[in-house]
Amino acid sequence: MIQLVGRLLVECADPDRDFVGHVGGDDFALLFQSADWQDKLQNMLQEFDRSVRSFFDPAHLAAGGFEMTGRNGEHMRFPLTSLSVGVVRVKPGQYPTHYEVGSATAEAKKQAKKQAGSSLFVERRHLPPAQGYHQSMGV
Repeated sequence: MIQLVGRLLVECADPDRDFVGHVGGDDFALLFQSADWQDKLQNMLQEFDRSVRSFFDPAHLAAGGFEMTGRNGEHMRFPLTSLSVGVVRVKPGQYPTHYEVGSATAEAKKQAKKQAGSSLFVERRHLPPAQGYHQSMGV
């Protein structure tokens, strides 16, 4: 599934304007300069939801999830895999270091994970929408 996410992110990024990076594990960073970044991300989430179905048995798809022993040793039910995307709009000079950008992006991803299913959360509290901003995204 990590390869699927990486492939979908690369496909939605414009190689001349955007940057895709693998942070580690199941975390990615995507820096957008494309004006249509939000449409690209929504399309990517829809494609993920279609593609991820191939990883599951028909019974899991029908049940909307699967059961297995969790990390704590208890039998648990898990929903089908979804993708959470947190976006932070970054104005040049807004954050003193990349650590602050990472922290803001992690918070946006945390908000996205609160939504059921695959989701996109765009942090809007720090800056009003404006032209000339770069997009930082955590997946």
